[in-house]
Amino acid sequence: MIRRKIWATATYCMAVAGAAQAQSSPAAKASLGLPQKEAAPYVARGVAPNAGYPKYVPRNYIAPTPPGYSAQAQLGPATSGAVSSPVELFAVEAETPPTAGPTPMPIPAGPATMGPPPSVMTPPMSGAGMDMGTPMMGAPIGGGPMMGDAPYLDGMGGYSDGALPSVWLSAEYMNWRLKGVKVPPLVSTAPSGSPGTLTDAATYVTYGGKGDDILNDWQNGFRVRGGFWFPDGAAGVDLGFFSTGNLSERTLLGSNGDQGLFRPFFNTAIGAEDAQLAAFTDPIAGPLLSGRVATFAEATLWGFEANYRTGLGMGFGGKLDGLVGYRFVSLRDRVEVQSRVNTLVPLGAAEAGTSILTEDRFEAINTFNGGQVGLVGEWMLGAMTFGIRGTVGVGVTNQRVEINGLSNSLTPSGNSITSPGGLLAQPTNMGAFERSRISILPEIGMTLGYQVTNNIRVFGGINGMYWTNVARAGEQINRNVNATFIADPTTGVRNPAGARAPTFHHRDEDFYSYGYSVGLEFRW
Repeated sequence: MIRRKIWATATYCMAVAGAAQAQSSPAAKASLGLPQKEAAPYVARGVAPNAGYPKYVPRNYIAPTPPGYSAQAQLGPATSGAVSSPVELFAVEAETPPTAGPTPMPIPAGPATMGPPPSVMTPPMSGAGMDMGTPMMGAPIGGGPMMGDAPYLDGMGGYSDGALPSVWLSAEYMNWRLKGVKVPPLVSTAPSGSPGTLTDAATYVTYGGKGDDILNDWQNGFRVRGGFWFPDGAAGVDLGFFSTGNLSERTLLGSNGDQGLFRPFFNTAIGAEDAQLAAFTDPIAGPLLSGRVATFAEATLWGFEANYRTGLGMGFGGKLDGLVGYRFVSLRDRVEVQSRVNTLVPLGAAEAGTSILTEDRFEAINTFNGGQVGLVGEWMLGAMTFGIRGTVGVGVTNQRVEINGLSNSLTPSGNSITSPGGLLAQPTNMGAFERSRISILPEIGMTLGYQVTNNIRVFGGINGMYWTNVARAGEQINRNVNATFIADPTTGVRNPAGARAPTFHHRDEDFYSYGYSVGLEFRW
């Protein structure tokens, strides 16, 4: 019985010594309780809105090893350090049992005190707070995410970053609507015998001047974006190109003279409304002219950008990148009016059967060159992605306006005469006119997508662009014409008198476009 007590006392003392040595081990102090990795710095990711290749990684919690000590074991006071693993916390060095019987141990004078240890697994206090360097019993070791020690998607649905894409390319179909342009009344009709002027109650304007804009229909287009990250992954190059295609509209009206067809204008020589005849029947003389009037208008918008892209920050399951670069945008539109008239009876110098062509053409070309800054934000929730992109460009818009006109007559015998100037385009305002204006060009867009695979994402979005100080072709038409400057199409002779008209004056306005798009993005 005495030997058993002596053996138990010796075993208890060796256990206490082993546990105390494990708790004070310098190697253990350097591992437990510290973050398992450095706080993840910002690393620029792939194109919006899914950063990196997310992969589901289950949490790797390690359960503590069950205690291997007696409930009455006294481990001594806790140190300020930590042990390297749960196993080491309860390690006891093995003892070789004696071969010649137990060694006699001195018996204490009084009864042994076996009370509870004063510091068994009790977190030491530092001041008024808890020392977080020592884990509490049952805390996960090496598995649970801690503030500042995990990738930015850690702790959100179990996602963590995988490999970084180095190149991205996206293509999208766009359906955009351009801001329309107003034009003055260019074509009118009236009952037989009516003059076709705007002041006549029977006149009906068929093209222009009714408060409706032209060139404002929805138009199909496309956009491509691409880019790559530099080897360090912190910055890269962002490129883009878009085009709305060629938006155009045509009208054609013809008459044999029973319904009047006209091209109205304001005649400064008489100070009143007037009209050029295209098809006309006189109430007394009968049909004089048959003809047709055609209008054509078109607009094309396109542009490209090249940006330096760098990371600004991340959080809330997403990230934010900054853009700084160069922006180019071009808007070209034109308006043409053409009339072709056939004389049904001899009129002045024109014999019956003479064909007379009159044409006016107005064209405006705007090009923006400037620098831009912007932001690209990208967020992810599971496989769904959301992105926003906004830029502001500041630069110079070069406006070029070209005005041309001509008239031609062809007799039945084959004689042809061509003269410069039509009706609204005369030598008084014909030519090419250029000027430059300071412009601001902001653009913003949002996308919503779904990550189909690690490399492919489908998305849809909306987009809008605004552009200040733009010249439109229809705005350059001046309908104030001195009729004495109009050449006789059959002879080419002019007899000008009075003030020169029409004249040219630069007119500009603000332009905008907006629409939606769907696309596909590939990242590698």
